[in-house]
Amino acid sequence: MKIKTSETENGKIELRITASPSEVQEAIRSIELQLAVQNGVPLQGLDTSEALTKAVKDKVGEAYYNSFIDFQVMNFLAPFAITQEKLSIIGPPKVTSTGIKVNANKELEFTVEAVAKPEYEITDFSPVKIQLPKVEISEEEIDEQLVMMAESQAMYAKDADGEGADSDGKEDISEGGQDHLGEAPQIDDAWVKENFSPLKTVQQLRDEIRKQGLAAKTREVAGMKSYMAASEFAKRLTDTIPDELYELTRDDIVHSMQQQLNAQGRTLQDYIQQAGGEQQFSMQLMMQTREVLVQGFSLDALARHLKLEVTDDDIAETFSMMAPGYEVQARMDFEATGRMYQIYEGALRNKASKWLIDNAEIEEID
Repeated sequence: MKIKTSETENGKIELRITASPSEVQEAIRSIELQLAVQNGVPLQGLDTSEALTKAVKDKVGEAYYNSFIDFQVMNFLAPFAITQEKLSIIGPPKVTSTGIKVNANKELEFTVEAVAKPEYEITDFSPVKIQLPKVEISEEEIDEQLVMMAESQAMYAKDADGEGADSDGKEDISEGGQDHLGEAPQIDDAWVKENFSPLKTVQQLRDEIRKQGLAAKTREVAGMKSYMAASEFAKRLTDTIPDELYELTRDDIVHSMQQQLNAQGRTLQDYIQQAGGEQQFSMQLMMQTREVLVQGFSLDALARHLKLEVTDDDIAETFSMMAPGYEVQARMDFEATGRMYQIYEGALRNKASKWLIDNAEIEEID
C-alpha cells in the first residue's frame, strides 16, 4: 500500500492511498465473508473465491453486492493505512472519496481523512497520592458465603427432586461461627467431604473461600489502583479539550457499548432505561467521555516524558489484559482488520500507567 500524508487546512490528516490489486482482492474476500455471515449464506463447499462471490451475489443481488463492495473496500483498507503510517488519531478514519468503482484487477486510489490526536503537556510528574481499601476477608464474610453455598445446594436439591431439604432449623455454620435460620443442610465436615472433594473439613472449606476471596479482591483493588492513579494524575492536565474530540470519543464509547450489548442480546435503549433514562444516561456518558479523554491524554504526556517505547511483550500483555484466555483470537482480529494502531496506543498507555502505579504513594484504609 502506497500512502502520501499531508495536513489539511482544518488541521486534519489526509492520506492519499494506492492499494495494489492483491490488497483490493484481499479486502473483497473479507467483505464477502462478512456479507455471507450476515445473510446466512452457508460457507461449506465454497472452496474458491469465485464460488463465494457467486453465492453472495445470488443471496443479496448483484446491484446491492456491487454498491456494498464499492463502499466497504475503502473503509476496510483505511485502518491498515493508519497502522502502516504509525499515526495517532482520535476516532475512526473517514473515507472522503466518492463515486469510485472498485476493480479487483486494478490499483485502487482513494483519499482518507483522520483527526490527529493532539499532544497536551503536563509539568508535574511527582508521584500521585491515592487511598485504597485493605485487601482482607473477614470471618463474617466467610460465614455469609458458607450460608449462601448451603442454601444454594438446598434449592438445587429441591429443584432436582421437588422436595425441600431434610434439615430444618438452625445449623452451625462454622467452628466458633454464627448460626443461621433456614432450610439448608447442616454445614459440617461430612457435608464438606461429600460436596467439595478433595476438601474434607469445614476449616479447609473456609480456608479455600478465604483464598478465592482474597484473589478476587486483589484483582478488584488492582483495577481500582490503576483507575484512581490515572484519574488523580489527569487532574494535572489543565488544557481545554475541543468539542470535536468529545464527540468522536463519545461516539466510540457508544459504539463499543452497543457491540457489548448486542453480544448479550440486549439493546442500547434497554440499557438507557435501566440506567435511569435519557437524561441520566447522557450525564453519565458525558462524565465517562471526559474521564477517558483526560486520562488518555495525561498518560500520553507521561509516556513522552519517560520516553517509553512499545515492545512485543507490551503488545502481548495488552491483549492479555483485553481478552484474557482469548489473546490469540483477539490479536488475529485486530491484525485482520488493520486496527493494530489502537493496540499500540493502548500498550503505551498501559506502560505509562504501570509506572504511575509503581511510583504512587498509596495509603491503605479500612
